Amino acid sequence: MKKVFLVDDEAVIRRSMAQNIDWGKEGYIYCGDASDGEMALPLIEKHQPDIVITDIMMPFMDGITLSKKIKEKYPHIEIIILSGHDEFSYAQEAINIRVANYCLKPVTPEDIISVLNKVREKLDSQSGKHMQHIVSKEAYLLKLCKGMMTKEEILGYATFLNIDMLASYYAVVIIESNQQRYLLLDNELQTIDKQRQLYIIKKDTEHILQDTLKEIRAIVINQDERNRIGIGSIETRPEQINVSYETAMEELHYSKVISKYEFMQELAEEQFMQVILKTDNRKNILDFVKYGSVEEIDGFIKSYLAMMTKDIGSHPLVNYYTLMDFTVTLYHYVKESEQYNQVVVDNMEIQKSMIKHTDDMRKVRRVMKEILWMIFSMKEKSQSKYGAMIDQVKHYIKENYHDANLSLHSIAQHVNISPSYLSNLFSQETGHTLTEYLTKQRVEHAKELLISSNLKTYEIAERVGYNDSHYFCNLFKRTTGQTTKEFKKNSKQFI
Repeated sequence: MKKVFLVDDEAVIRRSMAQNIDWGKEGYIYCGDASDGEMALPLIEKHQPDIVITDIMMPFMDGITLSKKIKEKYPHIEIIILSGHDEFSYAQEAINIRVANYCLKPVTPEDIISVLNKVREKLDSQSGKHMQHIVSKEAYLLKLCKGMMTKEEILGYATFLNIDMLASYYAVVIIESNQQRYLLLDNELQTIDKQRQLYIIKKDTEHILQDTLKEIRAIVINQDERNRIGIGSIETRPEQINVSYETAMEELHYSKVISKYEFMQELAEEQFMQVILKTDNRKNILDFVKYGSVEEIDGFIKSYLAMMTKDIGSHPLVNYYTLMDFTVTLYHYVKESEQYNQVVVDNMEIQKSMIKHTDDMRKVRRVMKEILWMIFSMKEKSQSKYGAMIDQVKHYIKENYHDANLSLHSIAQHVNISPSYLSNLFSQETGHTLTEYLTKQRVEHAKELLISSNLKTYEIAERVGYNDSHYFCNLFKRTTGQTTKEFKKNSKQFI
């Protein structure tokens, strides 16, 4: 069934549409609604609807702007515009951004269902054309694990094949066994060959997923000690499942190698595999390349290796795993980075192919240092290229945060680049969206006014760029955890 999301600033319309249409009977899922475009975007990202119905005239972000943003980020989502007669001049712009349909108010439930059915026919037709080459769940999951699809394709194919891919955390499990298969409920299965099975395990809570993976390992090993299992890293987005797949394949390989070392088998089961399962290892690596510096490289490598070997000491197999895991983690980081550099990727491919078992920890440190130097050099070149532009954007926001009409489009126009490019670039360089940065600046200035003046709330809202004081109050509480009144009262204790 297709999922439908509604955006309209009139609460009575949202309630009426939610309650007066039997969505299930008509073959749809009503997955949510919002009062304006700004509130809608994060909910659309969460629910991943197939169809969005949106009004045009709304506060904060109108329906046309919302539709453009949806089409930029989720081109597979179809959009139906609702409009009053005096807003029909927007029709041409709606056509330009390829909305699926344009309806004049007032509309009846029958009108909505009729339009939805036409859009559904279009979606089904497109699915049939574009997805014929993926005819099974097995083919889909194999492409997913190989990283052969975009985020939009992942979600589109999942809908087409009736696979629920929405979750907060994902991990891949690969099992080699002489037995036919294992029963792991509520997870999709891909049989690679007669002796190998692949599972994608997904949960909404990380610790529950970790517990599930431990249970699976215990079941597989206890059933037959000759069984081999590879458990991949825990990832937070479906497009990163291929990373989990690769690390699962790595562990499967280590498990087979270790089994040849009789003196290592007890260590492998009780300690070595525990090291492999530490998902924090990869997080520590990624956190360092995101927030660390060149000057801290030697110290980081020293502490990282100490953490990896503290329970089991240095051994050729441990060294091999540590270096391979480190290299593969950063290889994927570079490939997925907005600062993508083919030379760095090629060099890391070479590093991966040359890694062998080694007793020489000096070599491990040297390779790790070379990789980190390459990545920090790549980041430095990117930052020097765009740093001036980002500083210009920040300065412009600082000077104009009070302007209620300040938007991504007006800022992009000021620095003479496209809004979508600015949005991606700002997020890449700062780690925050431009909207988050603007909101933070406005809230900080609002705090100053709450502390230093006797202005009323609506006056403060206007001075920091919000025409709607109710929206400002909700945003302030969502951002600070306090109402404006609570903040003002609490701040007095420190003056």
